[in-house]
Amino acid sequence: MKTPKDKLTNLATRGDARRLLNESQQQESERAEFKAENIPTEHPIWDLWQYLSGYYGAAFTSQYGDDPDPVWLYELRDLTPADYRVGIERLKFHESSFAPNPGEFIGLVHGGATAQERASHVEWQPAGLLEDEKAKAKKQEATKEVASHLRDMLDNWQQNNSNNP
Repeated sequence: MKTPKDKLTNLATRGDARRLLNESQQQESERAEFKAENIPTEHPIWDLWQYLSGYYGAAFTSQYGDDPDPVWLYELRDLTPADYRVGIERLKFHESSFAPNPGEFIGLVHGGATAQERASHVEWQPAGLLEDEKAKAKKQEATKEVASHLRDMLDNWQQNNSNNP
């Protein structure tokens, strides 16, 4: 990324200066779109911001501010109102004691399993595996019977051989 000094030292003509000025004005107008004062009050980002500010308190507002942060606005630009509702609902089960960053919030919205969802998940076992468990139990029982029979035979042999010097 070029620094302002790099950009200014490479100006050779007035055309270069005009292009640089136009680029900076265009970037400024693009950035203005992602400022809190340009977001309507009914936008769901305000509900999210209120929830995060209330739940995480000063830890959140000192990091991101009292109004929606431009980075959050930019990163969440494609979310629908329903996405915001899903994200806020999943935040209730967010495992971290720290507020999520925009990427983590998007992850919650788009299917990041919450602790409650993981806790309620039951591992799927196909019927073949259950049958394997039954077969394994039968095999263990048969092994115990064979081992018991071999012990009995060994005991008998030892008794017979101890009586015959």
